[in-house]
Amino acid sequence: LENEWKINDVDEKTLGSSVYFGMFVGSLFGGMAADYFGRRKVVIFSALILFLSALASASATSLIILIVWRTVFGMMTGIFSPLCYTVLTENTPVDNRGRYQILVGLFYSVGQLIVCLIAYLTLDNLSTGNWRMLLVWSSIPGLIAFLSSIFLLDETARYDLISGNHERAFKTLNNMHEANHKSPLPLTDDDKQALVAWANETVKVDSNASSVSWTKLFSSGRWKVTIGVWMAWFTTSFVYFGILFILPLTLKELHEGGDENKNDLFQIFLATVSEVPSPLFAAFIVESRLGRKNSLAVMYLVCGISGILATFEFVFSFVFWASICKLTMNVTFNLLYQYTSEVYTTKIRATGLGLASSFGRIGSILMPWVLLYVFKIQIFAPFAVFSALCLIVTISTFLLPVETRGKELDMLI
Repeated sequence: LENEWKINDVDEKTLGSSVYFGMFVGSLFGGMAADYFGRRKVVIFSALILFLSALASASATSLIILIVWRTVFGMMTGIFSPLCYTVLTENTPVDNRGRYQILVGLFYSVGQLIVCLIAYLTLDNLSTGNWRMLLVWSSIPGLIAFLSSIFLLDETARYDLISGNHERAFKTLNNMHEANHKSPLPLTDDDKQALVAWANETVKVDSNASSVSWTKLFSSGRWKVTIGVWMAWFTTSFVYFGILFILPLTLKELHEGGDENKNDLFQIFLATVSEVPSPLFAAFIVESRLGRKNSLAVMYLVCGISGILATFEFVFSFVFWASICKLTMNVTFNLLYQYTSEVYTTKIRATGLGLASSFGRIGSILMPWVLLYVFKIQIFAPFAVFSALCLIVTISTFLLPVETRGKELDMLI
């Protein structure tokens, strides 16, 4: 776009922030919408608009139109991504909940690799190529998500129970049992009454707070968790998306005056490959004795140290340390979705996860402006910023008062 539309630094920052601003807005309201309308309806709606906005971005004829559609795309991503983890949390048993959720993150890494491959086929280098075709091909997962949600996704039984749709909840539980055990679920009248009683008690507990869902996140037993989680989301979004944003610019600057070619795209591909083991590693540590929150603290510490080493290109190349930072942040994203979706009750789970994710997007919005400013001072300076943020949040995450590993949902705070 810099070559095709002659955009300036302000345009570049605005375009870079537009997706993240959209994600902020989507995350802000998506969770509350899912707690009000249900998980399934909101997933289907966001997947459809996600697909259409990606296609519309590819056909943009001006920077303003592109910014508008990228903002819409970001809004739908901000709704869709956290909600998928909410659905998964409410459908998996406690013993395997951690690993199931974390392994879903493997598909995120695979998706990034596919985008890198598409970029390699459609772009000549980081400055020229068919960016429109890149966006068209990248929109296909949105269509797949829309169709699979329509035909394969049921409303979660937990949501139906607390919403009063008891019979549909019992039917969903029976369908799940038949899919896993090839036989109907032997649910007695006493079992049904117990489930209804649990739902009524859960609704009663949360009804003691204000009727506005987001205020319940700051009740006496939750405010410390909420503040700590929001700090973690802010840092993870700032650092992870910051690496995605600044890495191509850094590689381009390092090759200034030389022959720019597809080698830079290949280096980005290698940095993305380094993320593939991260969900597998996260799946291992998520159920370890470290637990969720301590595992998060360790990952922030490793990223903080790696950021310092990247700043000074210590021993290994810059790309190596940048890849380590990116890997650890990928792990933290997996762990954060896991922890946040577990720590709140069913009544406010989607709201809690959505607002935490939304606060994280503030970091993504500020990121281009901060990083481009320090980038002009020294090209490796952004990684010093990443390091400082990670080292600070290492302490706040370690001090979180609640551990969720091995605990039943709705029994934590």
